[in-house]
Amino acid sequence: MNRFLLLPLLALCLLTGACLSDAQVKNDVAVVDIGRLIRDSEPGKAAQAFLEGIQKDFNDKLAAQQEKVQKNQEDKQAMQTLETMYVSMQQRMQTEEQNATNVLIEQILQTVKNFRQQKNYKVIVRTEALLDYDPACDVTSLVLDEVNKLKIDFKPVTGEQALPGQGAAAESEPAAEPAAEPAAEQAAEPAAEQTAKPAAEPAK
Repeated sequence: MNRFLLLPLLALCLLTGACLSDAQVKNDVAVVDIGRLIRDSEPGKAAQAFLEGIQKDFNDKLAAQQEKVQKNQEDKQAMQTLETMYVSMQQRMQTEEQNATNVLIEQILQTVKNFRQQKNYKVIVRTEALLDYDPACDVTSLVLDEVNKLKIDFKPVTGEQALPGQGAAAESEPAAEPAAEPAAEQAAEPAAEQTAKPAAEPAK
């Protein structure tokens, strides 16, 4: 008799549990691949294109100065100017790269935070910080859709400064400070820990 009474009760418990798992029980922890958000998102691609444009401009100016040196290899002043330009551009490129990364990551982290609040997750963890996890916890694709909605206006932090050898004003201008860390390492750090002040703001 007890056995027959327990079977319907067990079936009811299983049915109730299934209903709870679908309607009431949800994971409190989600996983996001920050590297993918930076690499594959539209803002990430825009940041890459922005930096490539600055690099091309620097390379064109260096090529023009190098041509002067090749035409007159006895011109020590032109050679010195070329070397100074190269060092200055390297420093400024590092500054631009770090700043663009800071701006991008700041907006991505804010988007992740908004997503967590909207979906009622208690914790969102980077995939880089985990040894193993259930792929069902990965919400990167959903967050990527939100990041793609961002419109970020990347602007040069160094401005249109005169380069060495391109005017007297260049002698009084200090070269931009080099970035404290390679931009590739910045991707795994919160924006609050970055050192450069973002020069770009999301387009309104």
